[in-house]
Amino acid sequence: MEYSIKETGNPNYKLISFCWDIITACQYRCSYCYALPWLTSPKNLKNVNAYKTVLKRLEMSSMKNFLIEILGGEPMLHPKIDFILETLCDNKKCTQITINTNNKLPLDKLYHLNKKGLRISTSYHPEYNRHPKTFCENVLKHNKAGFTDEQLQVNINIHNDRKYIDHYVYIIDFCNKHNILVGANYLACTPTYTCNYTDELFDEIKQKVSSLPEIPDSWSMSSDRWMGVSKYRHPKTTSIKMIGRNNEPFLMSLGEIRDKKFNQWKGFNCRPKFWQIDSNGIIRNECTDIHLDMMNRNINSLVQCPNDVCGNCEVQYNFHKTAPGEKPPIN
Repeated sequence: MEYSIKETGNPNYKLISFCWDIITACQYRCSYCYALPWLTSPKNLKNVNAYKTVLKRLEMSSMKNFLIEILGGEPMLHPKIDFILETLCDNKKCTQITINTNNKLPLDKLYHLNKKGLRISTSYHPEYNRHPKTFCENVLKHNKAGFTDEQLQVNINIHNDRKYIDHYVYIIDFCNKHNILVGANYLACTPTYTCNYTDELFDEIKQKVSSLPEIPDSWSMSSDRWMGVSKYRHPKTTSIKMIGRNNEPFLMSLGEIRDKKFNQWKGFNCRPKFWQIDSNGIIRNECTDIHLDMMNRNINSLVQCPNDVCGNCEVQYNFHKTAPGEKPPIN
């Protein structure tokens, strides 16, 4: 196969990324939730002691610098969540830690960790958060507790059903007013939810948002579209460097990459740094499904990309990739 792209990503990117599904329990059963098949009742807490082994592995001398996101289920249901977060904040290898929560339970016991760099990411679930005002009032409590700038963000799960548009608009306006980062979570299809976004859905949001900055007239069906309705810019990535066969470098936005299908790197050389940790404490690579060696020896191994499409998570676009026959990535 002849590749039009010779190289992509950041050659100097070294950070390991972990997503830790710390618990299977959740109060919600959203139709679009990828975890729906294995969610359990808040009264049925399973494997809550698996965190001990995970924390030990993340503290090993063989562990490289990493960032980590704590998910679930709903992580605030874990009986040791405050201890887990404090331990991670004190881990010198941990450069960034984010807890992703549905914002239903109080977060007061975490507020002292804002001085240690903890980030709070609150998700708005339209099927269950019927009162956006209450949701926003809880977000504002976090903000007033010292979580500002990139330490606090709101992610709105964008549902196909247009009946939720006024909820999105309320949250966007509220966050813009209080200078809180707000962004969209674009939903994928699941066995119980069919994703079918339309231009009309986003155009209606644009028309109703009161604090709308200037945006280009032409939008693509991508994350770029959302950038126009809020002050939000993702702290991780906004554009990706590409190098063509003519050795000419150029930048592509995340939306352009998806729209123009420049996210198909099967066979490219890569060191995939994105790892999933399940509620049992098992750690596997998101790209290759290979389990992490007990001594972390394969945490940055070189592979040939086995996937048809890259970028289930935005951080994967940062990984340095080179076409077959080119010099493989070092970092």
